[in-house]
Amino acid sequence: ICGTASGGLEALDMIDLFMPGIVITDISMSDMDGLELLEIINQTYPTVKVILISGYKEFEYAQKAVALNAFSYLTKPINSQQLLDKVLEAKMEIEKRISEVKMNDVIRKKLRENILVVKDSFFTTLIEGRIRNRAEIGSRSEFLEIDLNFNQFLVCVISFEAGGAVKNKNFYDISFYKAAIMSKIEEKTGDMY
Repeated sequence: ICGTASGGLEALDMIDLFMPGIVITDISMSDMDGLELLEIINQTYPTVKVILISGYKEFEYAQKAVALNAFSYLTKPINSQQLLDKVLEAKMEIEKRISEVKMNDVIRKKLRENILVVKDSFFTTLIEGRIRNRAEIGSRSEFLEIDLNFNQFLVCVISFEAGGAVKNKNFYDISFYKAAIMSKIEEKTGDMY
């Protein structure tokens, strides 16, 4: 528990200060109700999980809480185990989201490291005619940040001998060598194609 507040405005100040993962609030407060607080949290801190507690069992409050994306809506009287269960559920969701973000970062890093190889593979697939669906070609090119919105194209198929300086290089060095050749070709033909 990083802090407690006696009203919604104080809660907003504390949320801004501590950036908590979970906020537990009552619907009834003196300066604003919990639903208003939830709405502001959603707009300003969309990753924060909000658990609403209310003495009202009316369906309208629960419905509005769901519409405002409350993590949970508990009606009084509540016991500590019930609240703890909801807090742990929210914690698990937060940890899952953090794990997904980390995984996506790892994937993005690996993609950046291997982008030349992936682009090379995409162009090879195009040249060989293994994908012809325009939507699939469009989505792959967009993902690889390759602009294919041109009226005309020039296809260059270049073969080089793996001799001399390239002979004892590994797969990645050869890929960078190919990228250097590609860069020169783009430099010469980029204005037209």
